[in-house]
Amino acid sequence: MRLIILAAGLFGLGLTVYFVKDRFKTNRTILGQQNAIWSESIYFRGHQPTTKVPLGDQYIQDYAGVLKANNIKYAYFYAGPIGKDGHLPAYVFSDTARASIRKFRQLYPELIILPWCGGIQHKTIYLEDSTWRITAIGDLKRMIDTLGVTGVHLDFEYFMPQYQHLDSAVAPGNAGEMAAYPGYVNQFHRQLRDSLPQAFISSVVTSTCPASIHWKRKTSLDELRGLLPYVDQISFLFYDMNIHDSIAFRQCAIQQVKDLQELKKTHPVQMLIAIATFQNTPEYREFHDMKVENIINTLSTLRDVEAMIKPDRGIIDGISIYCGWETNINEWEDIANNWTQYHE
Repeated sequence: MRLIILAAGLFGLGLTVYFVKDRFKTNRTILGQQNAIWSESIYFRGHQPTTKVPLGDQYIQDYAGVLKANNIKYAYFYAGPIGKDGHLPAYVFSDTARASIRKFRQLYPELIILPWCGGIQHKTIYLEDSTWRITAIGDLKRMIDTLGVTGVHLDFEYFMPQYQHLDSAVAPGNAGEMAAYPGYVNQFHRQLRDSLPQAFISSVVTSTCPASIHWKRKTSLDELRGLLPYVDQISFLFYDMNIHDSIAFRQCAIQQVKDLQELKKTHPVQMLIAIATFQNTPEYREFHDMKVENIINTLSTLRDVEAMIKPDRGIIDGISIYCGWETNINEWEDIANNWTQYHE
């Protein structure tokens, strides 16, 4: 059978359906397909926050069709930054949010919806503050119960001091706090796990490749080993790495896949590689070189590297896509041709 790819027009303006030539007869390679995507807040808010365009049933139907056709298993629905007081925004507890989840489940029952929560340290989140942590964990638990979801996707970020000028709302930290920050992250995940032992907890970190340079603080392998006992799934950001040639990019991919292989020996959780479909704003553009970090080069490199390291594969459990609202028809086709159609 042919693979059908559906792509929704912006803000529900229509649904385009087209076909990609079936390659199963000539290529039986199987890749990890626990695929995920970061998705916008419109499904919980009831409107697009910038344009104010309201959410309609067709918009939900279109997006559910896109995710199902492209073998996406997890959708991280943006649930706002956790606030300075530790509370989540009111809209994540709304009737609209609950209704959206019900509609997605009717259209695509296999989809696992995880509210996407977190923020930037010293902008809205204060992981070192025990009162803030207790409040935030209480709200996350209440959100999971209210929405009837199985878990949450957490995304915590720490601006490197040399790049803090990129966001003036971030208060400067110090070297001691930056060194302590991973411990705060791990402590939050541990406390959340203690509070919600049955929840599916997903998280995200930067690439562990030594050559990658991110605007956010990188997580070391030792720090990761302190985080992994408390999560069920983790994405490694394989973009915004400030790498500008294909040779260095491939070497980084080799190291990243080897790191996953090593980590899985002691922590067999789902490990996804995150790719980007967006164009950075000018101030961040040096980090995201589309000559090497484009979809086709990223996915073909990861496929080749995984096959080289472990021919029977099983290292990369899937890809996570940033982000749903920036992925166009051609990019969905590239993703299908280079990853999501390689399944049983």
